[in-house]
Amino acid sequence: MKKSIIILVSIMFIFSLYAIESFSEDNEINKIEQLLNKRIDIINEYLYEEQDFLKLKERLEKIERSTLLNSDLDVLSRVMNNPTDYELAKSVKVENIINIDYKEESIDLDAILNWKSYGYEGEKNTLKKYQIQCILIDNKMYLKNLENIQ
Repeated sequence: MKKSIIILVSIMFIFSLYAIESFSEDNEINKIEQLLNKRIDIINEYLYEEQDFLKLKERLEKIERSTLLNSDLDVLSRVMNNPTDYELAKSVKVENIINIDYKEESIDLDAILNWKSYGYEGEKNTLKKYQIQCILIDNKMYLKNLENIQ
């Protein structure tokens, strides 16, 4: 009887660890998705409303660091100096996680992102594979790099 209780408790412990890990991973994915959507909002507001580069930089620094921040600022500076038409990103959703790697101060993942956009042909959804790098600073997550790998 004792042996079956020990086995049952052990199995429950293993399942609870799996559930906690799964919950933590879902929580991290939700944070990344929120950061990506916040990035879309900030960029769209800059392009279509605000057009204040210093305010853009200040807002992006709250969610981005390193490579992605520098790239976004460079691209948006060029876009404002050389206006052109392009599809308007409306939102993004993490559809599928291919690989995720947790490190002490970063999270790297390969994922399929579903981009909802609007262009001349109307609204459309596009699935693309991305490598996403996030960095953790003072318990806050920032987007570090976003690279299309497909």
